[in-house]
Amino acid sequence: MVKSDGDTRNEIRNVDDRNSPLIQAIAPVLVFGSLITLNAVGGVYAGMGRELHESFFFLGSFCVSMSVVVWFWSYSRLHHIAWVLDMGWFLLIAWIVVVPYYLLKYEGKRGLRRIGLFGLVYVVAWLLGVGLVIAVRLVTTG
Repeated sequence: MVKSDGDTRNEIRNVDDRNSPLIQAIAPVLVFGSLITLNAVGGVYAGMGRELHESFFFLGSFCVSMSVVVWFWSYSRLHHIAWVLDMGWFLLIAWIVVVPYYLLKYEGKRGLRRIGLFGLVYVVAWLLGVGLVIAVRLVTTG
């Protein structure tokens, strides 16, 4: 919704500043799901002794990056963070730096909790992948 007095420099965009509850609920699940799926598929293939296609690593990294962009889009609308021009591309390329910066800037020490949660999910997803490598090797050799 755009309100304007005729001068486009004074436009007020997104007056209500609300997110859909569905997007707020799905965005963290996308991040966690993409991390877990990427490592689980890699673990199963490594356990079977098969090579993954080269494009899988690109596609997996792209899915994780896009899920973080969707989550941050939802987060920034909730916390009234204005996006600069081309913020989507900037996030896609440098989300590992940009997201923690904004979390610490807007939440302070509480932002460390979200960063730690992401780190924990990343480690759990990696451990799931390692566990699947071991489990698949045990099943296929025994």
